[in-house]
Amino acid sequence: MRIAFVAYDWPGYRGGPIVNARRLLPELQRRGHQVHALIQYHRGGSPTADLLRAQGVQVHAVVFHRWTEDRIDWLLERLRAIGPDVFVPNLSVAGWYAARWAREAGIPTIAAYRSDDAFHAGMVEEFVLGDPRWAVSGLISVSQAAHDRILATDPARTRLCVIPSGVPVPSAAADQADGPLRLVYVGRLVQEQKRILETIDALAAVLHRLPDATAMLIGHCAAAPDEATIDARIKGHGLGDRLALLGTLEPDALHDVLRRFHVLVLLSDYEGTPGSVMDGMACGLVPVCLDIPGGVRELVRHEQTGLLVADRGDAFVDAVSRLAHDGVLRRRLATNARRHIRQGYSLEVAADRWEAFLAQLVEENPVPRTTIARPADDALPPVNPGLAREDHRRPLPPPPRPLWRRVLGGLRRRLRPVRLLQRGRPPADPSAAFLAPRCEAGNLDRYLIRRSILDALHAQRDRLRGTLLDVGCGQMPYKSILTAPAGQVTRYLGLDFADNPIHDNQPDLCWQDGRIPLEDAGVDCALCTEVLEHCPEPELVLREIARVLRSGGVLFLTVPFLWPLHEVPYDHYRYTPFALRRHLEQAGFGDIELHATGGWDASLAQMLGLWVRRRPMSTSKRQILSWLLLPIYRWLARRDALMPVRFQEGVMLTGVWGTAVKHETSRSR
Repeated sequence: MRIAFVAYDWPGYRGGPIVNARRLLPELQRRGHQVHALIQYHRGGSPTADLLRAQGVQVHAVVFHRWTEDRIDWLLERLRAIGPDVFVPNLSVAGWYAARWAREAGIPTIAAYRSDDAFHAGMVEEFVLGDPRWAVSGLISVSQAAHDRILATDPARTRLCVIPSGVPVPSAAADQADGPLRLVYVGRLVQEQKRILETIDALAAVLHRLPDATAMLIGHCAAAPDEATIDARIKGHGLGDRLALLGTLEPDALHDVLRRFHVLVLLSDYEGTPGSVMDGMACGLVPVCLDIPGGVRELVRHEQTGLLVADRGDAFVDAVSRLAHDGVLRRRLATNARRHIRQGYSLEVAADRWEAFLAQLVEENPVPRTTIARPADDALPPVNPGLAREDHRRPLPPPPRPLWRRVLGGLRRRLRPVRLLQRGRPPADPSAAFLAPRCEAGNLDRYLIRRSILDALHAQRDRLRGTLLDVGCGQMPYKSILTAPAGQVTRYLGLDFADNPIHDNQPDLCWQDGRIPLEDAGVDCALCTEVLEHCPEPELVLREIARVLRSGGVLFLTVPFLWPLHEVPYDHYRYTPFALRRHLEQAGFGDIELHATGGWDASLAQMLGLWVRRRPMSTSKRQILSWLLLPIYRWLARRDALMPVRFQEGVMLTGVWGTAVKHETSRSR
């Protein structure tokens, strides 16, 4: 069978999807299938491409295209050349769109559901339960729980199947003999999902209770916090070499290292079926995991194949201490864990299920094979909010103005009957400027800041759950995103001044003598976008937010840095990241993660945009200069998106966005 399989890659990337591709594709190739890997890579190349080629897989690699449309075109071009029996877009948004034209040409298509987050929920909404034209032929879930949830929605056009990311089972297992306990964490070193800083604290608490135990973290920093922050957190516990960071390992070397440990730790907020836990169990380690819904509970059967804990605090420390003092229990759980992986989660079992599912879809496919064709005028559906972090559409140029309008415009400029000619125009949608900002000549002053805030909010949306308080809500432009079905916010409360002259809507709550009219710990999370610069005493506002947040609640905030005076006379401050961090810490927040909304190139683009759109000048001059600067503006925006911004000497910022967590000891002061 000829199989086309899509993957993303870049140097140092060790996420579950690429590790699975490195293992599965050569295994299918060894079984006699003709496997084609369609790899899109960025930031320096694709190590996976070389590895797969060495094992007989045919690789088609290309530098990651910026726009979704370009990625779709490349995939369809490759598919026409390959002529596969089955197309597996896997986790690729562009691949899911391209799957439509592959399926119409008689090629079954398969997407993968690998994690319980907004991104995968958006995929199901769009490509399983949405418009039939875009439905994939098959959907593989890595956990039974995810499969059952999707099955309950009664998908009529997509066949479902459960196939975990199979792992090799080494011939030798870890030595669980009595002695000092050795713990290990394997995975991405990030706060989002993995809660790496809390995991470090939990490991440190265990080491303080068990003086002869040691712990190691293995992984890479794919997002905030950076390695320096993690290293500082580790050193701050004063445990020396007992708590250490190893860094990234090649997948082929992972099992040899894992067999040196006894216990594998995973304390994530959410997971699909985590490959690190499967690898650890395959090596004979005992998994100790936070009890979360999904694949973790299928792998770790409490007291049978590992231990599930209720929190990252005392429950976790007690569970590990129990393993340290009960060698019989530890050896029994390790043996059961290894057997559980061999029987249901090994690479051989996964490849068997893949072969069976592929054959089933090919056999059931009702569409005769034809040439893949994508009509030039067949537009994509609107961007699904859950997929916005990876679905980047090419900006559309405005349509050319008809001749009669150009003539009329010239007459209007000469005769100046502007107000009469503009009557009857429909009002613009106020939410479009926030939720669908366009990079066009008339929007050069606002596009970059709106786009950066929107991207940051999408990246953190899964951390905003339950009841959300929007502080300084204005028109509440982001409410539709956060309360969408793919999100986790169940109640949205807008807070503002009752007599705010800037906005015309009535908020849900109004400030009362400098206090938020809510009880202590009354909300689960908070939003504060472009507000603190208007607060004469920002720490009072932050302390009040901390008061109404529950313990562990997340605050998402943004502030401008490079921006003209606005909402005068209520414009008080511009914040550096260092000042913002200090205010947050003094207000009782911790786990503070701050990022730039843009760097040098974005700053220049933003200043050009502000100058051409807001500096006093004639209308005709503004229009001409806006069109002339538009390509430069877009070029600068593209350059800035490819360059990381670190807060160091000489850096230029457009603004700052970040998150902070209310400490358990936070109180209003």
